[in-house]
Amino acid sequence: MKKLVFSSIILLFALSACNNKQPQKEQVVETDSVTAVVPKPTKISTKADALSVQRIELQDSMPPLMPEDIEDEYKENLHYTLTLDLPTGDDIVSDSIRRYIFSEVEQKSDNENLETAFKKNAKKFFTEETDGWNGCALEMSFTKTFENDKIVTFTKNCYWYGGGAHGSTTITGVSFCKKTGKRIGWDIFRTTDGLADLILSKLPNYFQVENEDDVFEELLNIEEEGKLPLPQTQPWIENDSIYFLYQQYEIACYAAGMPNCAFSFDELKDFLVNFK
Repeated sequence: MKKLVFSSIILLFALSACNNKQPQKEQVVETDSVTAVVPKPTKISTKADALSVQRIELQDSMPPLMPEDIEDEYKENLHYTLTLDLPTGDDIVSDSIRRYIFSEVEQKSDNENLETAFKKNAKKFFTEETDGWNGCALEMSFTKTFENDKIVTFTKNCYWYGGGAHGSTTITGVSFCKKTGKRIGWDIFRTTDGLADLILSKLPNYFQVENEDDVFEELLNIEEEGKLPLPQTQPWIENDSIYFLYQQYEIACYAAGMPNCAFSFDELKDFLVNFK
């Protein structure tokens, strides 16, 4: 099996989450058979012109209900976690990002307590989605990973395990225009014709193969032979580059991870709207 290179984008997400983590004061809340650990939100120190966020970490767990005859030494609690950088400002982009996060965690509005929504979702996961199966887990995070004077980007990292050989991970990035609060994605391209070919030109480095023909030897689920599709996930902006990422199983096997690549703005200037 060819050795695969794990892209720096995945490492960046992990480092960002670690660097932003700060000591928490925990409040333990009893909810029937479930204990919810609710750390006190801590404001992250930022420079005056940066988007101010508050780090919030919520955790919930429950002893397994299934299988009923499992031996004690193999029992593993189900757990459900949510970690997020929640914008605290009253400006248009902060409001837009909050609405995005609330929609992703199924919180109806600012008026619904985040902790209440979290517990509701955790209970649904424990009882309806997994039937209390041993060791099931859902870990979701929203992290501010990039910001300049015009754009701020949040990345969502979600790990889900519902039993079986392994869990699954999804990573998405969403970039926001700080002036308008609007999301930035495929609409920054005036055309995507030929863009997939450019992405393909970067993938030999990801798969550690010699050329583009060798890349196709690593791929699965390609509808049109010899033609790479564009990612289903919208591109996002980070470190002044535009990132493209394919989710697990989208174009390759599980062991191949998430094929991805990044381009400078200059590399994509012929594709972009209002490139300067």
